Order: sequence, then structure tokens, then C-alpha cells
Amino acid sequence: MTATYDDRLLVHYAQNILQGNWLGEYTPTTLSKGVTYSLFMALANKLNVSYGLLFGCLNIFASSVVSLAFRPIVKNNYYLWGIYLYFLFSPIGFTHEYSTRIYRNALVIPAVEIVVACLLAIYYRKYSSFKVLFPWFAGLAIFFPFYWFIREDSIWLLPFTVAALAISLIQMILGPDFSFKKKADFNYKNIQMKKAQLSKISLFLLPLLSFTLVYQGD
Repeated sequence: MTATYDDRLLVHYAQNILQGNWLGEYTPTTLSKGVTYSLFMALANKLNVSYGLLFGCLNIFASSVVSLAFRPIVKNNYYLWGIYLYFLFSPIGFTHEYSTRIYRNALVIPAVEIVVACLLAIYYRKYSSFKVLFPWFAGLAIFFPFYWFIREDSIWLLPFTVAALAISLIQMILGPDFSFKKKADFNYKNIQMKKAQLSKISLFLLPLLSFTLVYQGD
């Protein structure tokens, strides 16, 4: 806890947040780290649970989300349980630099797992109903900003996120019957947007609006 630019600084952020001072007095270290981890610690305090318990619950939740994301293509429940256990007990989650240290890197793994799982779930369910897609878009809208403000190098996941959403959107617009093998007979003018399809397409704005609001608020 003598690391005034690392571990101790994030604890200091959390203490100021709990006192209603946001990140505290403006100094050279005030904006040197992302705020997600300190908010996570402050949340544990507000919920009156230990940091370890809340962090464990996040890992369980992330592993559950990953396994559920594969449900459309993995029909065997035993395989889904295997995916869940694989991500829950992944060795990287137990290294000193991550789970066993009070530092922001601990949140990177479960946050990335949730973001990627939501993107995969959206892709695998792109032709499903609004009701089926909404929880996955809501999860992405919550956890992408959560992930973004953990570290300053979070931009590495942005290209994958944008590309994955773009692919799902294009395929959703073209419809399940579109095939590149039949593109010669395909007329793009025949694409008709139904009300249900428009409502699903509107979901793609949810992560963008969420990220914009959080970014401006930060």
C-alpha cells in the first residue's frame, strides 16, 4: 500500500468517492488512473460486503455469461458447464498480478469476458426477437463503459467491438435468407424494414448512447 501511483492511489480514489469528493483534491495523480476499480471498491463498501466476495461474484457472473452466450450453438448442457468451469478457474485469474492483488488489473479479465460474450451472443441471436436480444445489448451497454475506464489502454478492444456489431447489424438487415452465392439475383432495393426489425436495429444505439453518457459524465 506504499504504491502511491498504483494500489494506494486507487484506494485513495475509493475513499474520496465514499466521502462524496469524487476523486479528491486536484493533484498530478488525480486523473492518472481509470475510475472503474475505485468505484467497484466503493460499491462493495456501500453493499456492506467484502471486496473478495464481490469480486468472486463478478467472476462467477462473467463465467455464466460466457457459457450462456454459446447456448445457441452448444446444445449439450455438459459442454456448457465445461465452458463455465474453464473460464471460472482459468489460471490467469489466480495470478499475483490479477486476483490476489488489490489492483485494477483484477477487473480486466471478467470485464473483457462479459463484453466479448455479449458480442458473441448478439451475433448468434441476431435473428431472434427484441426480447431475446435486449438483455445482451443491455449487458454490453453496461459493461463496455465499465471495462473502458479500468485502464488507459482499453482501446485495444474497440475495433473488435465495432466490427462485431457491424457484422451483426449488416446480417440482421440483409436477413437470414441472404447468401453471397446468390448475390447476382439479390436486389438490395427489395430490403424492407418491418417494425420488429427496426426495433431490433435500434438496440445497436444502446451501447453507443451508454458509452457517450458515461464518457461525458466522467
